[in-house]
Amino acid sequence: MRPQTREAVGLPPGSSVPKLTRTAKSLTSLPLDPRAAFVAAQIDGSMTVQNILDLGLMSRVEALAALGVLVKLGVVVFA
Repeated sequence: MRPQTREAVGLPPGSSVPKLTRTAKSLTSLPLDPRAAFVAAQIDGSMTVQNILDLGLMSRVEALAALGVLVKLGVVVFA
């Protein structure tokens, strides 16, 4: 597997703050894997992309991929 970058998965700079476009409860109806669900749970309007990557509970590549999935599904936008 080749390394993924923020740009490769369509994410803005690490200082950007992701925001959910849906309520946390409504996310349960989406086909999210556990990693994407965990990342979605961290999005609180103050955590930056870099903060999420720095949590260290999954590899950087996994976290980037999870954020990318959330963006593609339209449940995450950046302010």
